[in-house]
Amino acid sequence: MAGHTNFYTARQGNPGDAANAASLDQALQYSAQASQAERDGRAEDAIRLHKSGLDIKIRLCGEASVQAALSYNSLGELYMQTHNWDAAEHALTKALRVRDDTTFGGMGKGPRFDAAVSREYFAQLKEAQGSF
Repeated sequence: MAGHTNFYTARQGNPGDAANAASLDQALQYSAQASQAERDGRAEDAIRLHKSGLDIKIRLCGEASVQAALSYNSLGELYMQTHNWDAAEHALTKALRVRDDTTFGGMGKGPRFDAAVSREYFAQLKEAQGSF
């Protein structure tokens, strides 16, 4: 993707990408901290941490990147846990746009399993909303 840093390449030590690699490492730290916060039952802290990591991923990799989709999916799950249905739908729709197969209107980026996980969460959301 022109104009955006490749998440994995930047972390492999390209000299021109040292600042980006440090930022991407920070995004990974935010994700790890968010996962721990979720395990500890601190959903609001987890949401805040995932959003911080997502901001970095969008800046460096783009909103339509696999990296951003990972964070959007995690946010969607957390928003469902906190019954914030609109925010969950927004986040999961963004994750699906990147992950879902082109046959279904997505971009087909990333593993098909990840797309299936996002579709499962989206189905759970619709069920919780009484729309399924």
